[in-house]
Amino acid sequence: MLTRFKNLTVTAGDKTDWVNKTEALYKYLSRSHDPTVEALQTLYPDTWDQRVLRVVPFIQRLARSLATLYQQPPTRDFIAAGVNEEVKNRIRKIYKGAGVDAAMQMAHEQLTVLNNATVWVFPTNFGGVRLINVPPQDQEFKSADPFSTDVRDLEAAWISMPVGSDPSTGFRSHAVAKITADEAYWEDGPKSIKGKGVWSESRVNPLGRIPVVALRGSTPLPGDWFAPVPNDLLHAQMALDLTFTDIQHIASLQGYGQPTLKGVGSAAATELKLGPECVVGLPDPDMSFTFEHGNPPLEAYQNAADQYLRSVLAFVGVNPDIFLKTSGAISSVAKRMDMHEREMERGRFVTMFEKAEQDLWDLMRLWINELRGNGREVYNEADVRVRYHIPDPPVDPLHREQATRMALDSGLTSPAAEYARRHGVNETEAMRKVDINVRQWVRVRDVADPDRRVEQGRSPATEMRLAE
Repeated sequence: MLTRFKNLTVTAGDKTDWVNKTEALYKYLSRSHDPTVEALQTLYPDTWDQRVLRVVPFIQRLARSLATLYQQPPTRDFIAAGVNEEVKNRIRKIYKGAGVDAAMQMAHEQLTVLNNATVWVFPTNFGGVRLINVPPQDQEFKSADPFSTDVRDLEAAWISMPVGSDPSTGFRSHAVAKITADEAYWEDGPKSIKGKGVWSESRVNPLGRIPVVALRGSTPLPGDWFAPVPNDLLHAQMALDLTFTDIQHIASLQGYGQPTLKGVGSAAATELKLGPECVVGLPDPDMSFTFEHGNPPLEAYQNAADQYLRSVLAFVGVNPDIFLKTSGAISSVAKRMDMHEREMERGRFVTMFEKAEQDLWDLMRLWINELRGNGREVYNEADVRVRYHIPDPPVDPLHREQATRMALDSGLTSPAAEYARRHGVNETEAMRKVDINVRQWVRVRDVADPDRRVEQGRSPATEMRLAE
């Protein structure tokens, strides 16, 4: 929480509220519904533990539905003098070893529902780099210019990170690292590491810059580093959990009949035994025994909850029918329209991630040159070009191939470009694979159809029947 960052001067009320809400959204993204339990404890302090929790993974599902830039690995190209194909392949291996796509996928999901995301680039003990998605609520930044949101204007950053755990108790210890352009050390934490360097025994930051890539879904308020928290998503998740939990509780309480005995005192009524093997005998005709049943408007509650969920989905740019999978007969046209609407939402993220990809490679290159260069540059500066691959919606394979053939005949695409799009590889690799596929097909055709009768519309089987 905010108390970890004791050296900063902040507006406690506003910052604490932002931290608490961001942490709640982060828990929901991780499919932890502890914030809902805390809300139940506040609303029903005496009976909260008697409720069966019914939760809806709305936040997590929304993030995975909208954050699709990295669900298929993008194609990256590195443009620079002296960067040949061999160097590019080495860089791609570095990306694969560092898990860049997984880290960027997590950043995209956080950006979608938290409105903020960061990727820290740390060195490893074996000369590589490690990417860390630190939760936004566990970070603080101090900028030299209070109106700047550029990483280059940062004076210092504080991040809270786990540094160890006790396997017998499960207790996890944390420490706060302070990182500037010149230093990186543990400012607070266990005595064994406090005051020591984050990356080595030395407290020196060899990069001369803070190794973080920052993404924001909207413009921060003046003087803030992070963008505002998306309160609407938090309230929607909380409302859905509480509503479905209340519906379950109401149905549970009023679904069972309440036994009622008239003409008998409460003390005698408690002695009454109920059940399928018991018989209730009433000696006095003025006595009566009944089961009273409630009739709560559960259907109206459920319809209200469903309509609210559909409204929220519509306003965040998602087709409720496809998101909720309420119909198995959705046409391919409807799915394409849904993808078009989502693309409008995703489109504003593309520019952010293209810049983030460039910043990420710049930091990775600096670390690799520092760890492996021995005073020389292993990798030069390069312009990173990224192409994202969005999967096609379900469509009839025959129609898809006919459309591809028409595009090829019209010169709108090429076999290599189509292969690269479908398989998520760069065009150089795609051209190589297409050449291999064509050569293999020619060999098969020469064996199966040496006279080219299939090309003339008459198969070998047809020729045999005609010959007979």
